[in-house]
Amino acid sequence: MNKIDHNDPLSKSTDIVSENIEQLQQLFPEIFKEGKIDWQELQATLGEHIDT
Repeated sequence: MNKIDHNDPLSKSTDIVSENIEQLQQLFPEIFKEGKIDWQELQATLGEHIDT
């Protein structure tokens, strides 16, 4: 068994939020304005599939 130190990638937590944003950007590039999610554009893109 190998010891994992603080420099090992296995010792780092996964940044789930960043991964989810990257996936959104791949699926819906049109909802991003200046690197941020344009909520109104996302709502327009998803249409009737939003439950407020």
